[in-house]
Amino acid sequence: MEILSKLPITTIRNCRCVCSYFRNLISDPEFAQLHLSTSQPHLLCRREIHLPTSQPHLLYRSDACTDDTLFKFNLPEGLEVLSSCNGLICFYFPRTYNPYVVSNPVVGERVIVSQTEKAFFDQCGSGFGFCPGTNQYKVLRFLTPSTGLIKLEAEINTLGTDLWRRVGDAPRYLHWYSGGCFLNGALHWIVHDTENHFESMCCFDFGKERFQPFPGPPSNFCGLWVYSMNMGVLKDGLSVSYQTSIHTLDIWVMKDYAVQESWTRDFFVQIPRVETFGGPIYRPLMVLNNGGNLLICSLSSGLFVWNMRDRSLRKFSLNGKYPSVFRVMMYIPSFISIKRMLPQGETMREKARSKNSQITLCFSWQVNKKSPSGPPPPWNRSAIAAAAATTISELPDDVIFDILVRMPDIKSIVRCNRVCKKWRKLILQSCFAKSHCSRGSLPLSLTFYIPSNGPTNPPHFGILELDNDLARLGCQNTTMTIKSEIYIPVRAMKDK
Repeated sequence: MEILSKLPITTIRNCRCVCSYFRNLISDPEFAQLHLSTSQPHLLCRREIHLPTSQPHLLYRSDACTDDTLFKFNLPEGLEVLSSCNGLICFYFPRTYNPYVVSNPVVGERVIVSQTEKAFFDQCGSGFGFCPGTNQYKVLRFLTPSTGLIKLEAEINTLGTDLWRRVGDAPRYLHWYSGGCFLNGALHWIVHDTENHFESMCCFDFGKERFQPFPGPPSNFCGLWVYSMNMGVLKDGLSVSYQTSIHTLDIWVMKDYAVQESWTRDFFVQIPRVETFGGPIYRPLMVLNNGGNLLICSLSSGLFVWNMRDRSLRKFSLNGKYPSVFRVMMYIPSFISIKRMLPQGETMREKARSKNSQITLCFSWQVNKKSPSGPPPPWNRSAIAAAAATTISELPDDVIFDILVRMPDIKSIVRCNRVCKKWRKLILQSCFAKSHCSRGSLPLSLTFYIPSNGPTNPPHFGILELDNDLARLGCQNTTMTIKSEIYIPVRAMKDK
């Protein structure tokens, strides 16, 4: 389990198709948590919505300046990303907010969260988060009276239920109602006054299910225009960026959560003059793995890398053919299953059909975008298994040897023997047989020879795995059969 958790996400997904043992291991909730604890941030990109053609979402690795697309998925027209949490992405329709779609594109699962209309109220914002105490994911929505913004009511829905519960009132003026930043079990917002100037900060605790004040950056932020600000997560801490001018970006990071004195000015980025219409708004995305570069994005100018050592800014290209106008967000992939959060006996397909039969998410996986044959279809197990073998073969021989030795049954080993020449060579080594037998993992089996019974039934060997239930002996099906090229006369069999 620990070895699998350290592999790339495309390799892990392909390993699910190698054998049932791998599939059960990867589907275990313990594996999902283990993988999430070490999962690295990725970039989820999509072309801007106003462009004439609908474009898929593409996932890239953030630590490699390559054009390899890990996977892509398409959304219905008009559906946008609200936010993500622990690998789960919440989608919504910006105008109607009905319905919400919570999905994990890595495992291909989703659930529809339907809305319930409230008379004389209009919805103006949403949020998505996770409660670590109860291990539940929740969707938050804001309602305002149709007559005007007198108060901002908040209601919450726990994933797997159809109930929207009232959780009190939110501050009246939140900067981007649907743009809260999730960290440590809470959503955070910037609160502004009637003239859109910074006033304070607040958060919604998903455990206590209530709004509460949150210590903001130093007092010199008061009075600044909020539309030049952005919130995010940098170095595992809450961050607030402020664009003092078109060519300068000030970034503050909270080192210790909920401690106001821990706000520090970590970055001051100088942006060179570029030819853009109206002046772009820049926001920080993440600190790259090397620790010396900061990834910055702009809707109209694309991606940039700020080198903190020589204080230089350079263009960051994910795909030479991809347009410069696109939306990008940080996304941490995971193998958390949404199916386990639903009521007993209710499958994902039934849940989606009962709520809204028009919502369809199409997931298309591809191991390498440059492959001339394109991505293997999700239903083609042999193609996916072959791609998995190609990727896993890059591992050291001793790691692959250790994985194969731990196979629990002979059938899986025989299948692995046919994957590639490298695996076959490892399995046929004499030390492999000794190591496998010394583990005592194979069940007791009967091996028998079945002679030929006509031209359509050639001779073959059969292997029957036994269990502790002796009453089933003689009623079990053969675990596997092996064709034989050795002729044993029937008379010799009778004499034996």
